[in-house]
Amino acid sequence: MRLLRIYSPSSHKATPASYREWGPVSRFDHQRPTATGGRGGDRGRGVLYAAPSMLCCVGEYFGDTGSVSVADARLARLRVQAPLRVLDVRKASATGAGTIHAIGAITQRATTQAWARWWYEHPQLTDMHGVLFEASHSGEDSYMFWERARGRLRCPSGQHWALTDPKVLDDLHVAAHQLRLPFL
Repeated sequence: MRLLRIYSPSSHKATPASYREWGPVSRFDHQRPTATGGRGGDRGRGVLYAAPSMLCCVGEYFGDTGSVSVADARLARLRVQAPLRVLDVRKASATGAGTIHAIGAITQRATTQAWARWWYEHPQLTDMHGVLFEASHSGEDSYMFWERARGRLRCPSGQHWALTDPKVLDDLHVAAHQLRLPFL
């Protein structure tokens, strides 16, 4: 399976296949808030978001900001190296995970992050590598992988590009247009 990921190297020293331990920030981050309820480093609890399509990646990375800014952002093509088990919270499967299918569209991050921590810590789900959810901006499949997936996703040499690279720029423009996100 091929997965794409948009990331920023200047954000927490991100690399094409690194897991961010700073959080919680995004939808299904499972990092524990600091004692004051804020964000911090939660060693050992990392996340990596990826999706099969450029449309989904652009929506998840830029959708909440309302525009696309290519400064410092990169695209990585990841290769799955080993089987991955993910908790499916799309459509009717969400009920089996204890939630509703709209979990991917909930805007209150504290709610979705609490669910992510609950799933991550649940004794019957310790063999899961992440969550498969319906992305809020595109409606397409999106993945959030926990650090448990380390070594199972790899970015082959030469398979990551600046978003300004001609190899990806046209696809980026098409996705942004479909999502009605202006370029800055």
